[in-house]
Amino acid sequence: KMEIGIVGLGLMGASFGKTIRAKKGAAVWGADVSEDTMLKASLIGAVDGALDEEKAKTIDLLEKEDK
Repeated sequence: KMEIGIVGLGLMGASFGKTIRAKKGAAVWGADVSEDTMLKASLIGAVDGALDEEKAKTIDLLEKEDK
């Protein structure tokens, strides 16, 4: 199973996460400076969990949302 990390879970990052999880069945790990944004991303099914330093070492792809 592919594992993807997304840094920045705003509109684009969360949409990307939801799509990748739904269409590719990949595990998506996310990080954002806002705890509220992290919670929302989790509640809408955009991420499987938080992207931390240890998880970042094992993922297959890391995507950063530009602001």
